[in-house]
Amino acid sequence: LYGVLCLEHEGAPRAWATEHIAYAQAAGETLMRLLEARLREQALAQARAQHTELQDIIDAMEDQVMVVRSSQQLVYANMAVRRFWNPLGHPMLPGTLLSDLAAYFTAEDRQMLAAALVDGTRASRESSLRLPAGQELRFLLSVQPILLADGGPGVVLSARDITERYHIERALVSTNEVLSQRQRELTANLAELRATQELLSLARARLQRIADTVPGMIYEAEISAEGDVRYTYVSTGSRALFGLPPERMLSDPAAFAGTVPPGREMEYRQTLQTLAARTHRGDLSLFEVEVWRQDATGHGRWVRNEGYPQPLPEGAIRLTGIAYDITERRRQALLLEQRSEELALRQQQMHNYLAQLEESNLQLADARNELRATVTRLLRTQSQLLQAEKMAALGQMTAGLAHEINNPINFAHG
Repeated sequence: LYGVLCLEHEGAPRAWATEHIAYAQAAGETLMRLLEARLREQALAQARAQHTELQDIIDAMEDQVMVVRSSQQLVYANMAVRRFWNPLGHPMLPGTLLSDLAAYFTAEDRQMLAAALVDGTRASRESSLRLPAGQELRFLLSVQPILLADGGPGVVLSARDITERYHIERALVSTNEVLSQRQRELTANLAELRATQELLSLARARLQRIADTVPGMIYEAEISAEGDVRYTYVSTGSRALFGLPPERMLSDPAAFAGTVPPGREMEYRQTLQTLAARTHRGDLSLFEVEVWRQDATGHGRWVRNEGYPQPLPEGAIRLTGIAYDITERRRQALLLEQRSEELALRQQQMHNYLAQLEESNLQLADARNELRATVTRLLRTQSQLLQAEKMAALGQMTAGLAHEINNPINFAHG
């Protein structure tokens, strides 16, 4: 400022007196102090404005932000901290000790905070916090060492609520596990399906061979609502059963109708109507019927038809089953019935004979009992007779002795 005052003049340079120079220096120093004070006030006002703006920004954050001294005393807490802790009975005012909240934090959380305060270690970790009501929250805790305004050490402790994210991640992990398991199952199912398809191809060929060797005719037929029968599959057993090759039965629907003997057409139609009615009522159980049929040569035989029906549109049905010759079985059944009747007759005769024998046994038992009673009476009578004879003999002997004794006595008395 002194130099400026020396240069700011008009005309030739002039020399300053010593007192003027001293005055100019004093005035310059005063102006400098005033300018520094003004700049300091402006800087302080700007800092306050920035601090207020920064505090508003931090207060607007959803994360909890706290500034803590090395003594674990709270220096600052934003609105999120107060909104969370005030309902729990902790107003979180400056000077509050974090040790009062130790019960809410895990040992790992406390160790992380202590390391940041002592060693200046910056760290972060996920932690859990259990509320008194039993609710468990998940937080992402971070500690950042700083120097406080008074030059002392401190940390910025921030806590971000990640409970929802934690549950979403858990759900995603669970879902991923389920999806992975499902993918493994689908892969296994696909491999199993391919193996099943190969086995199915082999099974089809094997079934075809089996169907060709089955003693009967395996078939699949579609029966219209009017009762017309059209075969979609027929095994080679149709030759032995009806004298018709499978090709003809597949191509000529009237060929099978020719196997119905004259006079049995109405019975045949009624059987088809009964099958259609029960199928469309939902009864898909096994359908069984025994009918009299004749082959292409007019030779008749009994045929048993067994099949499972399925409903089709427009009142039609599909019947899958087997038909086989039961003529010999029915003959055997008739013969067995006759033999059963004969056996029943013989059983009745045997029953009558046994009844008579039982009656004779009863009569013999009565006679035996009566004979035993007679023998008992005879033995008793015999015993009585023997006793009487003994007594008579004893009397005779006693009389003889008395007579022998009396004779010498009478002779002595003379």
